Amino acid sequence: MKSKIMKSGLSFGIVLLALLLLLCVRTGNEQICFAEVLTQEDQTAEGNEDQQEISSENSIAEKLAEERIEAAGKLEPEITAILQSLESENAKLTGLEHRIKSKESLTRKILSDAHDMEISLEEAAAGIKDVVRYTLCINEKQYIPIADETLKTLEENQFSVIRFRNTWGGDGYKGINTNLQTEDGFIFELHFLSLYLVTLQY
Repeated sequence: MKSKIMKSGLSFGIVLLALLLLLCVRTGNEQICFAEVLTQEDQTAEGNEDQQEISSENSIAEKLAEERIEAAGKLEPEITAILQSLESENAKLTGLEHRIKSKESLTRKILSDAHDMEISLEEAAAGIKDVVRYTLCINEKQYIPIADETLKTLEENQFSVIRFRNTWGGDGYKGINTNLQTEDGFIFELHFLSLYLVTLQY
């Protein structure tokens, strides 16, 4: 009987000791408690979930950027050809090599707009109006008539001006910034800059 009690007490003591070791382990002067270990594991798990969510968002935004660029690539040649036909001695397109946004730049724009406006990535991608953009530099003496004639000619070619912003009267950027829409509903951006001001920048 006494032996059974001793064995029972010994077993209880071993279980208790094991629990204490699990709950609190001492290493030198540092004490790592089981609850703290659990908290660290939870934080690590949450961190991993956040990283997975960010990675997933980036992948979706990148795919959307690729789709927008692919769609732009089908329409851009015709738009570019029409704009090039409007060039003259006093009006030249500049930066044509950058007329289509890069995938990296567009991906960043989609993510930024989605977060800033609290909308879906798909809505952000659809709302970007400068996937294709052009800059027409005009001789300052002919600026107003050429800009006016250019827009008139584009409208005759079935392009609709859906946004017109003149910043000549304000501080900073000087020029006219427009968004035009094709018959298919594709929107692109066209800037009118003064050749004189562009020359001053370089």
